[in-house]
Amino acid sequence: MDYQATLKELGNSTSQIGSPKLNPAEVYQQEKDFNQFFEQAFNGLESKINKTETNIPDSITGKTENLHDVMIDMTEAQLSLQTAIQIRNKMVEAVNDLKNMQF
Repeated sequence: MDYQATLKELGNSTSQIGSPKLNPAEVYQQEKDFNQFFEQAFNGLESKINKTETNIPDSITGKTENLHDVMIDMTEAQLSLQTAIQIRNKMVEAVNDLKNMQF
């Protein structure tokens, strides 16, 4: 999945400050797209972790002969998990910043 292109597309469809162009139906659709984006990302993360969990025992028992494929899958799963953790941390930080704002 091309996450950068999806984020760029979502960013281009939002209205600019001072010129409201979106009606409530468009805002709802963007929220739905945002939710779908994260749902797909987490499903991809889960599939990578599950693939790694099946590859490791297969490599130990000898069912998989390509150790480098197992290592690549493990590295992909690790990087995906680290990315998801950083995204979570940034979202928590943003929520805390919003809580601390004074109007």
